[in-house]
Amino acid sequence: MTMRPSSRPSHGCFGRVGFAVKTFGSASDFIAQRLEDAPGCVLADLRMPGMNGLELQSALARSSNPLPILFLTGHGDIPSSVRAMRDGAEDFLEKRAEKAQLLEAVTRALARDAHEREARKPAA
Repeated sequence: MTMRPSSRPSHGCFGRVGFAVKTFGSASDFIAQRLEDAPGCVLADLRMPGMNGLELQSALARSSNPLPILFLTGHGDIPSSVRAMRDGAEDFLEKRAEKAQLLEAVTRALARDAHEREARKPAA
């Protein structure tokens, strides 16, 4: 699932606070369909069909548009969470996390994306 700020209604609690959401059937679908210059962040699970969340994180880091990623999982363990955070995840939350905590993490990830996008702009 990718998110970006929007004025159009969208997916559940995210739409109510002004985020546009696009969902994908798998990490591979996301990689194949994403726009290289699109702003946003990625909300992923550790366990997904095909490519897992940590593999997706690695693929994003190697791309020309390394979107911030946050994990929302019911399968977290200490080694996975440590690896994800060391590799730059914005957050690592359990699926039973409070909506406010999830929305705050998404807001941070979007702010990080905007900041990093600005830093990548060529000097004028």
